[in-house]
Amino acid sequence: MVWISSDVHALAAAVRVVRYTVHQVVDLADLLIQAVPDVNGRVRLEAIVAASWIGKEKGLPIVIHCREAFREIVDILNEERDSDLRGIFHCFGGSLEEANEVIDLGFYLGIGGVLTYKKSGLDEVLKNVALEHLVLETDSPYLTPVPHRGKRNESAYLRIVAERLAEIKQV
Repeated sequence: MVWISSDVHALAAAVRVVRYTVHQVVDLADLLIQAVPDVNGRVRLEAIVAASWIGKEKGLPIVIHCREAFREIVDILNEERDSDLRGIFHCFGGSLEEANEVIDLGFYLGIGGVLTYKKSGLDEVLKNVALEHLVLETDSPYLTPVPHRGKRNESAYLRIVAERLAEIKQV
């Protein structure tokens, strides 16, 4: 187990450990956040920076689950931005303006079961976003689409999300 504090030097040490132990990265940002016992805002943002470094170094996309820190994360990604930085904003649920900022960064919008929720507003946002900027995803076992909401999510339900998106996009 790696224990680190919230200072940059300790985080850099953890990055070195992760850099040599991760071969296939699905969600590096979450991996780094979980590796930090003190998960205050500063550390989480430092973890995003570290994830971007490793993603660029290894040529891998990073996956960011952003809740209540959109501006801070986008600002960091703008600072780290180059042609090698890419990834997905997992479980995207933001506004059209936020969607456009994510797309301008070269990231995809991860769309899952929330699209089927009546009050999510995501349907209106996605009417104005081209399909090539979207990635359909589950958040298994969470965020199960309607009509299975309240049950354990599974990959088989992705068809429901795809059907809802096709309905919204009229394709």
